[in-house]
Amino acid sequence: MHLVRALMGEVFSASNHFATVVFEKTTRFTDQRMSCVYDCLVWYARNIEHIKYRQLYQPKGIGLEGAGV
Repeated sequence: MHLVRALMGEVFSASNHFATVVFEKTTRFTDQRMSCVYDCLVWYARNIEHIKYRQLYQPKGIGLEGAGV
């Protein structure tokens, strides 16, 4: 993740970093390779002054409607 963030900082400028969102995966174990228990979303803007963010209306819960397998 650090490499991706450094590269994005070069492209968009470090001052345009808006957020890093870390979320846990629901499938994490495998026989074939080392498991990865989380993913990261690195969020940059072209211009931090004009960024738009819209709050989610409904959170998605594990095992609830829309949380397919």
